[in-house]
Amino acid sequence: MEITLRILCLLVGYLLGSFLTAECIARRLTGRSARDLGSGNPGMANIMATLGKGPGFAVLAGDVAKTVLACGLCWLLAAPVLGHTALLYAGAGAVSGHNYSLWHKGWGGKGVAVTCTWLILYLPVTGRSEERRVGKDGSPAGPAYHDT
Repeated sequence: MEITLRILCLLVGYLLGSFLTAECIARRLTGRSARDLGSGNPGMANIMATLGKGPGFAVLAGDVAKTVLACGLCWLLAAPVLGHTALLYAGAGAVSGHNYSLWHKGWGGKGVAVTCTWLILYLPVTGRSEERRVGKDGSPAGPAYHDT
């Protein structure tokens, strides 16, 4: 059961990550592929440089949204069994899908926004387990660290 959920999270992440927001925005606004604009990279920086701030931020929002959706779906589906590991697999799938898009024959973006979003979603979950080991002032907490 656990291995099936891990594979499912990877697949969900990959399929959602394969949706290249920059490609959709470029085609909608110019009728051309993001590959044909500026640096040819389907990312926020290229779209912002060639089409402006609005379309660039729309690409960023789309990349963040697809990563949040992938991690959220996998959290709902697999967290009872996998815990926060579900986010690892969903995020890895989303980054892989973005970088090697199924719909674009393995061609994708650099994955900067997707990776950053994934890390922001994942690290607070693991960071909570560390709260018990660190005092409110940032010093180590617990009996071994207190002066007597």
